[in-house]
Amino acid sequence: MSIHSGCYRKRSDILHGRGGLSRSNELHGSAACRLHVSVDTSDRARSIVYVVDASGPMVSSMPDVLSELERSIAGLAPTQRFGVVLFRDQGDTGGGPAAVSFRPRLIDANRTNREALRVWLDDQRIAGRSSPMAGLRAALELRPQVIFLLSRSIDRTGGGAWDLGLEATLAELDRLNPADPATGRRPVI
Repeated sequence: MSIHSGCYRKRSDILHGRGGLSRSNELHGSAACRLHVSVDTSDRARSIVYVVDASGPMVSSMPDVLSELERSIAGLAPTQRFGVVLFRDQGDTGGGPAAVSFRPRLIDANRTNREALRVWLDDQRIAGRSSPMAGLRAALELRPQVIFLLSRSIDRTGGGAWDLGLEATLAELDRLNPADPATGRRPVI
């Protein structure tokens, strides 16, 4: 399987090969990145969760990001299952880091569920600061095979960063999704 864009990776943790992660281009604050999952049908991911940054800095990028999200989900086979989690920090309103899931469990990638997602996304508000850990935790709780993280960048143009910063975010992901000591593979890619 080859996954391009939208996945986290750590310098010392790049996986290659069957079921592994390979990325051909870096995300440098790109407003719209294409999600490509190249698989043969015998190795298709059975479950995918898309974790989407719904913070204020994403407001100008959100139409492109949502278009790519919908395009990617439309390309899933009906036998595949998916979930969508939006994240943001609502600290200004006293809400703190928040994640909101489209559904409480993974659902089939059929036409009815894709249309329900479109309606749900239309009702969501973009605001607050970027705080991905609540969204990543919610995604991992759904126990997918693959998680795509859609965000403009970790380092913000105003000099800020995700609430924890790069190293702390990756350390928390290591804790939540540890590599198997024998194989080096993680439960979720």
